[in-house]
Amino acid sequence: MGSGNQKRILLVEDEALIALAQKKTLENHGYAVVTASSGEKAVILAGTEPDIDLILMDINLGDGIDGTEAAARILENHDIPLVFLSSHTEREVVEKTEGITSYGYIVKNSGEMVLAASVKMAFKLFDAHRRIQAQRMDIEAAYEEMQVSNEDLMQTQQDLLEHEAALQASETQYKSLFENLNSSFSLYEVVLDEKGSPNDYRYLAVNPFYEKTIGKKFAELKGKTLLEVFPTTEALWLETFANVFLTGVPSRQESYSRELDRYFEMVIYIPQTGRLALIGSDISERKFMERDLKKTEERYQAAQRMGRVGNWEFELGTRRIWGSDEARKIFGMDSGEVDFSTEEIGQCLPERERIDQALGNLIQEGKEFHLEHTVNPRGSGEPRIVWSVAELERDADGTPEFVKGVIQDITERKLAERKIQEQLHELQRWYDATLDREDRILELKREVNSLMAADGLQPRYPSAMEKPDA
Repeated sequence: MGSGNQKRILLVEDEALIALAQKKTLENHGYAVVTASSGEKAVILAGTEPDIDLILMDINLGDGIDGTEAAARILENHDIPLVFLSSHTEREVVEKTEGITSYGYIVKNSGEMVLAASVKMAFKLFDAHRRIQAQRMDIEAAYEEMQVSNEDLMQTQQDLLEHEAALQASETQYKSLFENLNSSFSLYEVVLDEKGSPNDYRYLAVNPFYEKTIGKKFAELKGKTLLEVFPTTEALWLETFANVFLTGVPSRQESYSRELDRYFEMVIYIPQTGRLALIGSDISERKFMERDLKKTEERYQAAQRMGRVGNWEFELGTRRIWGSDEARKIFGMDSGEVDFSTEEIGQCLPERERIDQALGNLIQEGKEFHLEHTVNPRGSGEPRIVWSVAELERDADGTPEFVKGVIQDITERKLAERKIQEQLHELQRWYDATLDREDRILELKREVNSLMAADGLQPRYPSAMEKPDA
């Protein structure tokens, strides 16, 4: 705004004599006036000249951009009233200006009083617009605050209890909320011992959901204390109740009730002096599912660990590889790592080219991926022999998305098989060297049968089996 109470107007007019006359007229009505002879100068002045309160814009400004273009550029960056001042009265010209600004259109040579009245009206419209904007912002801020307050059920419940007098006037509404709340609610009078510490909690009110949860009506609870109804209440709950009462700080807690054999999530708070309130949700189903899921996961991990079997997933889009605990162990990866790049895994695969070829055949041609190969675990000099099986998973459009597989460490089995083969070769050598000794041959055959039986295999020489005594 101009200095003091004098408003400052930017007059944009390319005709010098007209600009001078209009400037003098406006100054006679108490305005300070700055002039610009082109659209480009007007844009510059609007951005650099301080305290411009209103712009009077001619439409035809000679060479360069016209008044409508200059106005559009200025209003992109400045919230300022702008009035067009032109000799044009054509409908299309007037409608074009209305799409740019709504503060007025003055036809040139309409007279001094029309010009002065139009400028005053533009200022009034701008002030009204500002007030409407401020009111809208106040309304939006109030609405946001209301939304925040409505999101917290506990705070709403606490406010309801703290304003008991106001609740009397809306008893019907409160009763409906209280009775239809899909969480258990209970209100207690805090019973203090001789030292002023809480040692029990007397029932004052409960809602129907609470009655349903514990299987008792309020008529059975009224006048009784919590420990009279539930004498074996867990110490954790009692300690939490006492702490909330003594500190005034609300608490949210999950715990198990032996009395009810249920899990609950409880919000405990002080609604008013000498009172304790609880809002609870029965989360038993979720907790039981979590417990069962944990057991299943532990069994799954144990099965993988004992069978030295792991599973893995290769996401084709990200080229990242996820592995289970046992799969990570086979590759010597840190158990804390979640997934790996193909390069990290590739460094552990001395036969990578053969494995990549098998993966390519699976993805591109749908061929089976059944592969025995070697793994050099990261940080270990002992290679492992593994058996890996995988299948391709596609998205809803049929595009390959994942390769999911199972990997098993078969090193010990392969070493055992190799040892058996070596022993068989050695026995065969001795057998070949003693063909002329029937007793030795029979002895070697029985030794071979004994070795195979120790490994759970059928005898190689059934005819050499020892016959039981008659």
